[in-house]
Amino acid sequence: MKLDRQWLLHNRDSSFETVFTRTILARTIPIILAVTAVCMVVSNGWLAAQNASRPLACEGTSDSGASVGIYSLLYDLEDIMCLAPRGEADGTLVPCLRIGRVYVGQARDATERVLGTPYRDLGISDSGFTTMAYLASGDSGVAHPPYFVIEYEVFNDKQIAFSVQLTGNRPDTVNQFSCLHLEDDEAALRRQLGEPTDISPFEFEEDGVSGVVWSYAPVPISIELVDGKAYSFRVWRPEYVEPNERKLSLLENR
Repeated sequence: MKLDRQWLLHNRDSSFETVFTRTILARTIPIILAVTAVCMVVSNGWLAAQNASRPLACEGTSDSGASVGIYSLLYDLEDIMCLAPRGEADGTLVPCLRIGRVYVGQARDATERVLGTPYRDLGISDSGFTTMAYLASGDSGVAHPPYFVIEYEVFNDKQIAFSVQLTGNRPDTVNQFSCLHLEDDEAALRRQLGEPTDISPFEFEEDGVSGVVWSYAPVPISIELVDGKAYSFRVWRPEYVEPNERKLSLLENR
């Protein structure tokens, strides 16, 4: 995919600037997009969507079919990039390790303001983290309703999200991951994130669910697919990034 300058842009009316971070192998290089000098105005529709009610709205680009959204990853040529507001981009992909309004580094109390009380305590994970499950929807009357599983690590005596996972076998239009949704097909995943670096089988006998896991190392994301459709998204803090509490400004107080 060749980056389309139509959407690589600073919104001059709202004084909103963006920073792309590009991942190359295990390294990350920040790419600062200058105001007007390099960028062109994004479409009016996308700018209008970046308001108090729809801070995570996405828009497709004209040449590739990939979509662009704030705090979202997208594939460009051989790399996965992160789009985040200036001041929150830190030279890593972590600002884009987000599913819906829940993200890596988010304090547990902030997470539970979004998701409510956990419906199940899953104990301590294999990685040694407190793990909780939350329903993503109040509708539990279907098989495998969408739910979050979040591992919490401790930073400055506060629990913060180490990993975030959304799982389910029906579309969840609210909790998108990098402009992708549960039940999206393989073509949509490839348009947004490129080819996975590894594909491995998985099976949950107790749930009667099996499929494959797409991994994107060194990018800390994985996607489970069942019958060729996204069944689960997972993001986590990479080892080369120290634990830190994060607050994504466009999601604060929403």
